[in-house]
Amino acid sequence: AFALLDTLLGGGTSSRLFKEIRENRGLAYDIGSYMVAYRDAGLYIVTGGAAPEKLELVLDLIEHELSRLRTEGPTDDELARAKTQIRVGLALAAESTGYRMHHLTASEIYWGRVLTFEEINAGVDAVTVEDVRELSETALSSDGHALVAIGPVERL
Repeated sequence: AFALLDTLLGGGTSSRLFKEIRENRGLAYDIGSYMVAYRDAGLYIVTGGAAPEKLELVLDLIEHELSRLRTEGPTDDELARAKTQIRVGLALAAESTGYRMHHLTASEIYWGRVLTFEEINAGVDAVTVEDVRELSETALSSDGHALVAIGPVERL
């Protein structure tokens, strides 16, 4: 569910953040997200670059998209596209020796066994719109936000 949430929000050129902040408004050259997962904790990071005078607007737009996922969740079409994007990415990554080694290691660390690609695909397929919305409600709560800004930015 978290991989799908990440794909929907900031995982590529079809993500909500990329479309709204870069494509529709031209406020940032780079905008995206990624997760850092551990066995019992993790980070979810939204990253981007914008002119200092656009920073507050970009931050407001990011918060708006986080809020939309918390309250509305994704649409059926968005979720279907995100699932396809993950499945295709997994198939392409499986061709890489480096990715396969990372997958073996991460599977052992996180689950104590190696997950097959079929199991991963089945897990992706099983995620519902409501699963993503519920996860968003918890994981994207505004209580846990922190901001790091590099450059000529006044305190926000």
